[in-house]
Amino acid sequence: MGYEDEMKVLRDEENELWTGFRARARELFEQYYPKLTDDEIRYALENHGFHAEWEVQILTAFYRTTSYRTVKKETGYEQSIIRSLLLRALKKLTEDSPLHTALTMAYQQRNIREKPFA
Repeated sequence: MGYEDEMKVLRDEENELWTGFRARARELFEQYYPKLTDDEIRYALENHGFHAEWEVQILTAFYRTTSYRTVKKETGYEQSIIRSLLLRALKKLTEDSPLHTALTMAYQQRNIREKPFA
């Protein structure tokens, strides 16, 4: 196997891994946080290690659209920046993570405010 073949295999493996990460992130966002506002998302992100404006901007855009291409168009950031941030965020979004808990609690509190006697 030549160098080009090895690079193609590595790229294919990376793309497969990335596709899995994106699918998991999309699943988490769609399942657990379907009605949070940008402000609620921003608050949860800022309280769990995503302080920079560009981080919050990218993650909020991804939350809203779950579309990588739309995030790139909306934010103007390069693919490598978006990709590395989403991978870092996904690691923090596992179901036992504090960020997951904060977003879930924000969603539950919103439901309580909307339907106090339901």
